Amino acid sequence: RSSARRRSVASPQKRVRRASSLPDFTPFALCQLVDRPPNGPDWVHEIKLDGWRVQVRVEDGRATIRTRKGLDYTSTFPEIAKAARGLDNCIIDGEICAVGRDGLTDFSALQAAMKANTTDKLILFAFDLLWLGEEDLRAQPLVVRKKRLRDFLDDNKDQRMIRFIDHLDATGGDVMDTACQMKLEGIVSKRLTEPYVSGRTGIWSKAKCRA
Repeated sequence: RSSARRRSVASPQKRVRRASSLPDFTPFALCQLVDRPPNGPDWVHEIKLDGWRVQVRVEDGRATIRTRKGLDYTSTFPEIAKAARGLDNCIIDGEICAVGRDGLTDFSALQAAMKANTTDKLILFAFDLLWLGEEDLRAQPLVVRKKRLRDFLDDNKDQRMIRFIDHLDATGGDVMDTACQMKLEGIVSKRLTEPYVSGRTGIWSKAKCRA
């Protein structure tokens, strides 16, 4: 296990834009593939999960799960949708994964669970918060969004199926080397000072341990 710690980077909070209701769907922020992860004080790194990227939208006790293409997969992951219904109105960006006994995410096990409709053991790892209540958080820097997400999920009583995933406080090279030694897929690097921007902009990148 990496001994890396969480990093707190000071960043001014921008004025929050308020709206009367949540958008139905927000195009995803995507990772740009790189050979080696970036380094620098603005960059933080997360373990690359081997799962199904989703956006979870909760409004008035109704949860909707959508894929990167905007397809409605709520009925595919009914247990996670049920757990999300207990949250306040929000839009969460995350990844649904099957976790093996070794603690690693397993995409083959995820596919098998989806095919057999045995999805009650799957976990939503949440790593970004786009909306909370009537607050549009997308213009906020990542460091603010992740803190809001951590605090938000800490107040959630049922954390078995929806869990916050934090970043690691270490250089990209060190995190990458550790991930590869642990036979993980790779890492995702993100700039803490940047807003949530849809598409492949370079604000987020991914480096893989294997081709």
